[in-house]
Amino acid sequence: MIPSPTPNSIYTCKVTLSSDYNNYSFYVIYKIVSPTSVENVDQTSHIKIYPNPANNELFVQNIQSLTLKNTLGQEVKRMSFNTHQNVVSVSDLPEGVYFVESIDNNNQKMVQKLLIVR
Repeated sequence: MIPSPTPNSIYTCKVTLSSDYNNYSFYVIYKIVSPTSVENVDQTSHIKIYPNPANNELFVQNIQSLTLKNTLGQEVKRMSFNTHQNVVSVSDLPEGVYFVESIDNNNQKMVQKLLIVR
């Protein structure tokens, strides 16, 4: 419940399923259009994060900042960028599932799932 939603703001909601579904979590991103209506945010953003799954490097485009979190929600890496395209080393992270929280050049936040495999 958002007590005072601000029109044209974007909110991220973490949804965790029951143990029947292995406590799987995912994120839903919504944009508040007006206090009485909500619409899904278009996930076809100009933000690019690839490859997924990643091995040792992650390429990112059109991102101001990036935070990697593990499945426990713990921050494992945080970076800020000044250029259009950047390379992020993930070779220091163990294999597994991560969540990439990124902020684009328009200050909009996006959360994506990332798999690191070797």
